[in-house]
Amino acid sequence: MSIRTSIPKFIGGLAVLSLVTSIEATTFIDPESQTSWLGQGVQSSSGLFKEACVKGEWVEFNNQSLTFNYQDNKSARQSLREVSGGVAASVNLGLFGGGVSVQMHTRLEENENTASVVFRLSYKSKQITLQNRSYTTLGKSLIGQKPKKIEADCGDEYIDHIQLGNELYFVSQMVFSSKEEYEKFITKIKVRVLFFTTTSSITEEFYRYAQSGRYSIKVLSPNPLPQTIYDIVGDDGEMSCFPGNVKSIGACVQSNALIMDYLLSPDGYKEWLLNDNNLGVNYLNSSNYEKTGHSEYAGVVAPDVSDLINLQTSFREVLTRQFALRNIIQAYAEVPARNQIEYHALLLDVNSNITLLESAMSNCKSNPIVNLCQTEMDYAMEQLIPISL
Repeated sequence: MSIRTSIPKFIGGLAVLSLVTSIEATTFIDPESQTSWLGQGVQSSSGLFKEACVKGEWVEFNNQSLTFNYQDNKSARQSLREVSGGVAASVNLGLFGGGVSVQMHTRLEENENTASVVFRLSYKSKQITLQNRSYTTLGKSLIGQKPKKIEADCGDEYIDHIQLGNELYFVSQMVFSSKEEYEKFITKIKVRVLFFTTTSSITEEFYRYAQSGRYSIKVLSPNPLPQTIYDIVGDDGEMSCFPGNVKSIGACVQSNALIMDYLLSPDGYKEWLLNDNNLGVNYLNSSNYEKTGHSEYAGVVAPDVSDLINLQTSFREVLTRQFALRNIIQAYAEVPARNQIEYHALLLDVNSNITLLESAMSNCKSNPIVNLCQTEMDYAMEQLIPISL
């Protein structure tokens, strides 16, 4: 993917373009990030990219780590909090460009009829930093200019640190047609053990209590996935099995075991991660010009964009809810039942809502002005089809 060229623009998001501000730096999470962004100017308060006003040498540091997290009752909201690192005050940017990434995380969403287990792998590889810095031609031309002029062209910070790695979520999920069936299942089955175990006793028990639900396994990542994963679950990273068919359920159980073996094997996923071509960017760090030695840019600060941030946050919450509804409705629509036709109709409605919201966000992304974006949001909200489960 080539580096973006239009200025200004929003840094798109991994479900959120998260920002954590401190006195000296900001951390961004963006699956479209590239090493060529080092030196790029950024407005820390809004996530707007600016021109590159500094340049330097790329220096690599190896500091590898692979962490595992395993839990049940996963939700999109929990996932977003984990990925953003517990962003202070829940300040999440990049909403107007984050539809695809929001969808990824809401595929973890559940309701009171859903049981799920999530196995998360987070790999950090080498870090790349920008050192021995100097000004670009544009940067030099702005020396001595007023802080507002410098901020308008260069932002108040610049990207000086990139963390390479990979994030992967392996999800096993059961969606039941009723709360009663769900409660039967979780009473008899130890969910934490069930989804990643294939012993004959647990498998038999699973078959007995999984006759009224839709079982799916999903492998989600904002980064590249190994071909081995796609070979097991399909090109969209998801495989579904249906009630009343022991053979079908068995196929999901077997695929589950194959994926776990691959993820935990020394010559499987771990070996695949050793190839730099298979890595994405986990996060970016930007630093303040003056505080990192560029004293010619003293006094440059980001403008207050709190109204825009609040609007973005509200927009994201609405979109997240619609994607969460689609995840559940789609599961119901695939389970043979008397009300299956009803869920197919609801699926059309929720897809219509998502299209409407994404169109409004696209308009805001191209012209991020509070009043105009508020009008876009108000119109979208008025047109949304009410959906309840």
